[in-house]
Amino acid sequence: ITEMRKELKKGDTEYDLFNDYWKLTKEFNIPEDNDEYWESLVSAGDAFCEKYDSQYAIDLVLAFMTSRENMWKSFKKS
Repeated sequence: ITEMRKELKKGDTEYDLFNDYWKLTKEFNIPEDNDEYWESLVSAGDAFCEKYDSQYAIDLVLAFMTSRENMWKSFKKS
């Protein structure tokens, strides 16, 4: 079996997806205990999913949102 690897190049959909995902994770890295943070995260996640229109994009956003929710719950306990 021959492995095929595609180099991600600026302008490719995958490159843009990962670049935008990185921006989203940087912006919302530390969860905040206010509605504005969570509403903004959901809105940004929706926009990301609409832009890339794929199950992969949805899975990335849902995993990130879940991780922020878990982090927030952990902060609240301490």
